[in-house]
Amino acid sequence: MSIQVKLDEGLCRAWVTVLPEPQTSTVAETVLQLTDQRPVLGSWDWIIDIRNPHAQATPEEIESISAAFNAVTSQQSYTIFISHDPATYDRCALMARTFLRRRHLVARSVAEAKALLPMSVHRI
Repeated sequence: MSIQVKLDEGLCRAWVTVLPEPQTSTVAETVLQLTDQRPVLGSWDWIIDIRNPHAQATPEEIESISAAFNAVTSQQSYTIFISHDPATYDRCALMARTFLRRRHLVARSVAEAKALLPMSVHRI
């Protein structure tokens, strides 16, 4: 698999990393599969490391992901994309229109991504 997933149950955080090997699945497919199996993950904070080449989500995939996340999110949640691509900021602004109570931010490193997340754990 070219996407690595780590779930931090204690902090309610999902970590998704695009690995440098050839793509066998996309980030969007992985997120949709995870939220289909465990809908509560849509309320968690997500850190998605997309510094390696990857297929971008289609508008239909983003719509499906936002529907899954919006169905379970009752408090402010975050998705932090680790990226060096300046276009990621524009994609985050577009996603803000479809995701309720979720902020999409961009960081340049794992340490910066961690610093952007609140320290408290929230649950539904």
